[in-house]
Parts: sequence; C-alpha cells; structure tokens
Amino acid sequence: MDTLVALVGVTGALFLAVRGLQSRGISFENKAAMAVAWVVIIVLLAFVLQRFAA
Repeated sequence: MDTLVALVGVTGALFLAVRGLQSRGISFENKAAMAVAWVVIIVLLAFVLQRFAA
C-alpha cells in the first residue's frame, strides 16, 4: 500500500512539473533535460524516504 501511495505521489509531482514546463515555451531539448532532472530528483527522494520509513 505504501508503494502505491508513493507511486501516485511521484506521478502527480511529475505531472505538475511537466505541465509547468509546457506553459513556458522552451525548446523540446530543454524540456526533456528538465523532465529527466525531475525524475532523478523524485526517484532519489522516494528512495531515501523509503529507507528512513522502513
């Protein structure tokens, strides 16, 4: 159950980040780089939080 909640939270955060990028009118390459950065940040944060919660 905790994993499901974490996945929903990560998906929501990524969705909001992508929507924010779409409204700025920047190039696809910059959007892709920022999306990758957000994914890495969110995954690392989820991993760290999961380790401390266990």
